Amino acid sequence: MDYLIISHPHKDHISGISRIDYKTPKVFRRNTTIPLDLIYEQTGKAQTVDDRKLYEEYLNLDKKFTAPVPDTIDPDNSFVNGDLI
Repeated sequence: MDYLIISHPHKDHISGISRIDYKTPKVFRRNTTIPLDLIYEQTGKAQTVDDRKLYEEYLNLDKKFTAPVPDTIDPDNSFVNGDLI
């Protein structure tokens, strides 16, 4: 997997997160307009243990991808994405 993009951490968007090998994605993008504090709060309010695990896995994934994306693999660069806009 080259890129993992999660628009927002609702259950229907992250339900398969436990099946991802976290070493595989080169780039992880998330909606940074959603404050992490809000996601931590949502984790605490999870109705089931499985739901709580989903949010915890999302937050753990976010912690693992903290460095800027190198130009050589950045999907925003035209030489990487084949000039797609």
